[in-house]
Amino acid sequence: MTEYSTAAPTPFQRHLRTRRWFVSLLLAGIAVPAPVAAQGSYRNTDAARSTRVEDAYAIPRYAVDMYVSPIGIERDASGELSWGGRPGLAYGLLPRTQVAVAVPLVSAVGGGGRRVGAAGVDLSILYNLNTETGGLPAFGLRASTLVPAGPAGPAALQSRLRGIATRTVAFGRVHVNGDYTWGGAPDGGRPSAAGSPLSPLTRWTAGVALDHSFVRRALLASVEAVASEPNPTRGRTEWAVGGSLRYQLDPSWVLDGGIGRRLAVDPAWYLTLGISRLVAVKALMPGRGAWAGGR
Repeated sequence: MTEYSTAAPTPFQRHLRTRRWFVSLLLAGIAVPAPVAAQGSYRNTDAARSTRVEDAYAIPRYAVDMYVSPIGIERDASGELSWGGRPGLAYGLLPRTQVAVAVPLVSAVGGGGRRVGAAGVDLSILYNLNTETGGLPAFGLRASTLVPAGPAGPAALQSRLRGIATRTVAFGRVHVNGDYTWGGAPDGGRPSAAGSPLSPLTRWTAGVALDHSFVRRALLASVEAVASEPNPTRGRTEWAVGGSLRYQLDPSWVLDGGIGRRLAVDPAWYLTLGISRLVAVKALMPGRGAWAGGR
């Protein structure tokens, strides 16, 4: 068994310290006052929770989704470890429409050294165009903007448009995603691998996923394959494959976890873990709270 000197912290021990950030964020999400109604959303595969490919459906109207997902660790071929997290909040603003804000956090090598902190602020809106029918998949559109913030964030605004399709088949559901990003490259190089859920910094992404529900166990198993082009390293395609499980702990809480492998260029393994809570808040419903009395 390897022994480390107590005279100075090792790189691995320094990485362990960064986990305190993510644990604190997780506890903060749990401590939010419990509102009223809940969900059955272990089948709601939002981007990076914990696969990069998502389904075409938004959360219910007036629902609030609080999540810390993914909390991930990545190990590259040189043995270098990177940590990441993506706490966020989504709200069902209109029918089939959700808005969200998330803050990617990283501890990763990039731009000539290790960067620890926020990698921007991600603002997004997801609109589900239709419900799946016998002859037509469900389609969705997600528009998002990554705002410069933190030591690992982009140097300029990055705007992304994603198209989503979801189709039910005999075994489960098939999801196809494709997106393109406009805007400036990160300042000094990307802070973590584009081929994992830990980094949003890509020029384009295309992916397909297959999932299967174990309804009696409230469990969803997914596998995916994703191709992407890192930003700013144009002309190079990175591939990644992965799998995940999402488990409904109770009517409000969902736990997810995944494992994946970035292939070919800069190969690396990554693991993710996350938790989310979807509830309905009385104060945000028409006729109640701040909406009461026509205000």
